[in-house]
Amino acid sequence: MPEVGRILVVTKGFHEESPGKLGKLAPTGDEPVVIASSEAWEDYQVPGAPYFVFVEGAGGTILGEGSATQWDQIASLISDAGADETAFRELASRIDREDAALAAAGIGPGHPSLYDPAYRQPPGDAGSSG
Repeated sequence: MPEVGRILVVTKGFHEESPGKLGKLAPTGDEPVVIASSEAWEDYQVPGAPYFVFVEGAGGTILGEGSATQWDQIASLISDAGADETAFRELASRIDREDAALAAAGIGPGHPSLYDPAYRQPPGDAGSSG
């Protein structure tokens, strides 16, 4: 799970929301950052209320988002974001290892062994007629 992050609460303008209710969604002692803008809500087509965005602290990357009405649901969104990030890193690492193994065997992009000759020739193949 990401070590540093913050939760943003995206709401319509305070004239359409209850700040008191929104404050009850955060765990005791934590003050969520609230973005209260009916215009932003409409511009970004926010799908539900209340809507939460989990943002990585240093780079501002969105790690997870969704609607929730209780803190345990928000915690689940954060946990899911961490699990997704781990899965993506593992997949990227596996792809890198497979690419390295293919390169070590002399197989790179456009290599004939990557294509079924009965199906089609690789794009840009010098032997194709134009």
